[in-house]
Amino acid sequence: MSLTELSPQNIDHSGASAAVENKPTDRRRPGRPDTVSDALLPLLRGQVQKPLQPEPLLDVDPDDGHALRGIAVGVIISTGLWALIGGVAWLAVRLR
Repeated sequence: MSLTELSPQNIDHSGASAAVENKPTDRRRPGRPDTVSDALLPLLRGQVQKPLQPEPLLDVDPDDGHALRGIAVGVIISTGLWALIGGVAWLAVRLR
């Protein structure tokens, strides 16, 4: 026997279940779609499986320093460009 059969509106006062004769009415909110995505049902019911963990890359050394070298080169180049821009701006103000 399910919970909808045992709900108060489905129990006959004589004690017999009225679920066999009267099916429960749809108690969902108005405007709700009749169908729900099959992918969404497990999420709503709390039956979510943990995603698979990706395998680590075996041929990559995380401490090889390529990223640090790239950042350092970028800082050096940008510092030189900002110094050039500042020098041109200072010269333009000075010659005015």
